[in-house]
Amino acid sequence: VKSDIEMSDLTFRCQRIMQTEIEVIKNQLSRNRIDVLYGHAQFVDPHTISVTSSDRTVIKKSADKVVIAVGAKPFRPPNIEFNGETIFDSDDILQMKELPRELLVVGGGVIGTEYG
Repeated sequence: VKSDIEMSDLTFRCQRIMQTEIEVIKNQLSRNRIDVLYGHAQFVDPHTISVTSSDRTVIKKSADKVVIAVGAKPFRPPNIEFNGETIFDSDDILQMKELPRELLVVGGGVIGTEYG
């Protein structure tokens, strides 16, 4: 372990961990024969979805059970100016150039707790 940890060290480690976790999840889904489709989806009927991928390919898939994993984005209240210098959201923190000596985390959700 380095004595002077820099933000780039943390960012590199974070990216490695995220890639590893993504691969673990993909492998688990594959082993359990679960199809994963990427793109914009809509239900055609209660058991069928139509997915349009980034290259505009449309795939229809039917199943008894459908899991929709849409991801998440941080909430940015309109009355708070997120400037990337003194006020950050959880995504901005990953782009910081330097590790701050002090940091106040507002919000006690999973991501806020991890940063704390």
